Amino acid sequence: MSTEEKKDATEAPRSPASAPVPEPGLAEPQGAPSPESLQWTLHELRVQRMALDRQNEELRRAQAEIEASREQYRQLYDLAPAGYLTLSRQGLILKANLTCASLLGVPRDLLIDQPFARFILNDDQVIYYLYRKRLLAAGESPACELRMVKQGGDTFWARVDATSARDDADAAVFRVMISDISDRKQSEVRLQLAACVFSHAREGIMISATDGTIVEVNRAFTRITGYSREEAMARNSRFLASERQDKAFYAARRRALNEDGYWSGEVWNRRKNGELYVEMQTVSTVPDVQGKIRQVVTLFSDITTIKQAEEALAASEEQRRLFIEYAPAGLAMFDRDMRYLYASNRWFADHGLEKRDLQGLSHYDVFPELPEEWKEAHRRGLAGEELRSEGDRFERLDGSVKWVRWEIHPWYDAQRSVGGIVIFTEDITANKQAEAALRASEERLSLVLRGTRDAFWDWDLRRSDVYYSPRWWDMLGYVDDELVFDTKLWQRLTHPDDVQRVRQVFGAALADGADSCKVEFRLRHRDGHYLHTICRAMILRDENGKAIRVAGANTDITVRRQTEDALREQEAFFRLIAENLEGFLAVLDVDGRRIYNNPSYARLVGDRKLPGTSSFADIHADDRERVMQSFRDTVATGVGQHLEYRFVTSDGRVRVMESRGGAIKDSEGRTKRVVVLSHDVTERREAEERIRHLAFHDTLTQLPNRLTLLDRLRQTLAVSKRTGCQGALMFVDLDEFKAMNDTYGHEAGDLLLIEVAHRLKACVREMDTVARFAGDEFVVMLSALDSGSAQSTSQARIVAEKIRLSLSQPYRLSIRDEQLCSKSSVFRGVWVFWIPGDTRFDDRVHNRQHLMHASDQGDLFELAFGEQPF
Repeated sequence: MSTEEKKDATEAPRSPASAPVPEPGLAEPQGAPSPESLQWTLHELRVQRMALDRQNEELRRAQAEIEASREQYRQLYDLAPAGYLTLSRQGLILKANLTCASLLGVPRDLLIDQPFARFILNDDQVIYYLYRKRLLAAGESPACELRMVKQGGDTFWARVDATSARDDADAAVFRVMISDISDRKQSEVRLQLAACVFSHAREGIMISATDGTIVEVNRAFTRITGYSREEAMARNSRFLASERQDKAFYAARRRALNEDGYWSGEVWNRRKNGELYVEMQTVSTVPDVQGKIRQVVTLFSDITTIKQAEEALAASEEQRRLFIEYAPAGLAMFDRDMRYLYASNRWFADHGLEKRDLQGLSHYDVFPELPEEWKEAHRRGLAGEELRSEGDRFERLDGSVKWVRWEIHPWYDAQRSVGGIVIFTEDITANKQAEAALRASEERLSLVLRGTRDAFWDWDLRRSDVYYSPRWWDMLGYVDDELVFDTKLWQRLTHPDDVQRVRQVFGAALADGADSCKVEFRLRHRDGHYLHTICRAMILRDENGKAIRVAGANTDITVRRQTEDALREQEAFFRLIAENLEGFLAVLDVDGRRIYNNPSYARLVGDRKLPGTSSFADIHADDRERVMQSFRDTVATGVGQHLEYRFVTSDGRVRVMESRGGAIKDSEGRTKRVVVLSHDVTERREAEERIRHLAFHDTLTQLPNRLTLLDRLRQTLAVSKRTGCQGALMFVDLDEFKAMNDTYGHEAGDLLLIEVAHRLKACVREMDTVARFAGDEFVVMLSALDSGSAQSTSQARIVAEKIRLSLSQPYRLSIRDEQLCSKSSVFRGVWVFWIPGDTRFDDRVHNRQHLMHASDQGDLFELAFGEQPF
């Protein structure tokens, strides 16, 4: 009811029914009443009127509370986090809340009378049919999960709960609640994927409790250890241990897990069949929310073959040194600068050198008399050529002359680049001496071949005779000469897909005059599987260049190929994950320089090349030192950090990033790399800020709302109690606001309220509060007034008069290109307060009638302006 309506109701004449009624049994008074009876009658009428006013006020308050409760219920129903709707027995939508309309992507009014089944995915219609059938039969049914279709065609997973009920007309209906469970379904898919990865991982995985009791293992565990899952479960993991490592080793590992939560190293264990094997283990602890270790996860792989290969490689290095040193020919190995790496004893003998360490010396310092054509041959060999000479004249410094047969072969490093050359020389001055040396060298070579890991063979082309060394038979699982062999044996054992290619390589080498050849192919083992081998062969030719003999060695490279394949697979797997992450993945060195960034970083830095650049340069200057310190802590402790900071993009925008880091350590436990996964949380932080603002401000006028007013009022009362300064409350109610709303519409009313808010804020200090209380009602709170009642009242009066003059000015409002001029008076009350010990004042402000009553009791000082007190 507006102020004018209140005034009309107060001044309306009473009807005859409201006139005093004489008590039963009393006669009507005769003649004119006495002054005393008139005065008494008037007093009774006033008392009755006051009672009626109180009753009317109570009724109005009760009506307002009912309306507020209805509005609260409507908001709770419409804005509930789940969709609510009412269905008829035929499945038609009778009623729905706003959340339901949002889930289905249809305006709420268009949902009415629509069949609910229309929004069920065709593939799930049977699920809904059976659910509805059970609901019709029993009146209620457990919730079902199915896929629903939005208006635009998008689908989502929903949980549907329904019960039978009756509406206001006593008709049977169903109350249905719809919840979007798409995120939960996606989580279930991810869990299934994680379980699949766990089960099918190539590495063995063992999860144990803190006391070592095994709680879960994967399939690779069984493949490596020989123990089935049932045999391993509930047993202590110590049953796998061997005697190769003592108690001190395991104590040191436990200490590292307790301190760092991580350990990696080699462990010797024993398989179910008693066989010893070596594992590469990575052990990590899983803490609970309090940081206490809950479980231990062990990832391991069988590296027995790799260890054997490493030992074989070390042995091969030593064998190469021994082979070169004791080679039955003059042989020297040089780097690209023609400095000695190795030299055979025969080299020293053939060239009359004293036995000494030549490693690192220049070949041209040792032999300053070398002819220029030999130096040119060296340069060509370093360029990749293979050269040879059947005999060159070599004049020494002392004048003696030797005839030397030589060959030059480049050798290659791991990058397939020429690392230097190997020179074979032969002093052919005395043929007999050379033949004797050759026989001796063949004997020594035979000893070397028996001890080497390479499988040597020799093919005499003129006699069609083939020799396979014992190692060749052993590599394929046979005993010496177990198979009937001839020149075609290798073809019968070669993988069918490789035979033609190997023939072509050997045929081309023999036909083209080459001195050597090399080819990779697969040979069948006795048990049926194939070994990857690499064959290196030397071709001996007669004086006419015709090939007469081919000798070579096959090396088993199966483990190396498997290792290379595994590394390529792991790299591809990591890159696939990194390049498809929605977040920003970075791998940094210990100085914070970028090593790798996934493609998502292009959204932040554009096309800029990132490898080698500092990861801190793009961080906001105010956050940079904090982030750098966190990074240093991660490098020092090996423990990843979780922090939030601002990131400046290539176009100058500032984004809020949330990052989690983790350390990659080397075999000694030192941090080698830091992996950082970041997410852009800018929109989330902005949304949280907007939500906080909406919770404490009126959405139309942007003034503090009732909640904020009460909070500030409590703060001001506390300050007033502490300092003795008084404050004032002013209630402002716009006259004729309802009439303007009804005449010009809500748009005009909203513009008027916004203008009033601006004028009120212009009339007070920055420290004061202007709030929209409800509808067309505003509250102005003045704080820190004078401690004296007279002074504070005077200060409040000045501000109140300023407000009255400001609000009484005409309002010019623009509505759809139409100018509207309006005037509005105000009706207000002003109270100067100082209420020591009164903690209920914030409750009183909910009802202005309480304040009026308080002023009557002397708790507040009332100062009224206008025609009647507020």
